[in-house]
Amino acid sequence: MPPVPNLIDLHVLMLPSDGAEPRIIQQLKREPVNLVVCPGVPGHIGQARAMAFEQGTAPWVAWADPDDLIEPGIFQSLLAAAHSSPQAHLVFAHEWAIDTSSGKRERVCVPHHALIARRNVVMERLEVIRQRPHYCEGPIHAIEPRLEVPEIGYHWLRAPKSASQTLVRRPVRAPNTQ
Repeated sequence: MPPVPNLIDLHVLMLPSDGAEPRIIQQLKREPVNLVVCPGVPGHIGQARAMAFEQGTAPWVAWADPDDLIEPGIFQSLLAAAHSSPQAHLVFAHEWAIDTSSGKRERVCVPHHALIARRNVVMERLEVIRQRPHYCEGPIHAIEPRLEVPEIGYHWLRAPKSASQTLVRRPVRAPNTQ
């Protein structure tokens, strides 16, 4: 009998420069997700994300970046929250944005990486995502209604020379308590 698929299709986009299997892949193999490793499209993340979202059939979709880390169990927590709030189209957790050169960290309390979104809602936005070479996740981050899970689920490792640092257009918002 084939294994029962999970309710979350999660993709990781990889470029040849990413090298060997990153640590996050090993972490994700222990999560309740259907993990798909997809090729990236240099200079156009929207095209790669759109192609990745077209794979799979699970009712929820998610992604992770190859150079980041997750907290064990975060996708189980997000899925449990989604089941308790069936009207939510997006469920997200907090994350640490960590400067890898200084070790300084800031808590991100808005949808960013640690999230699951309803596939049907993401697919309605697919062409907009596909057309955006940078910050293609914006249409997903704007999905409503949403549910916040106020726990840390993701570690965004921000290297000074990473592409994400050259594309950051807004400061990371930190809450009063960390």
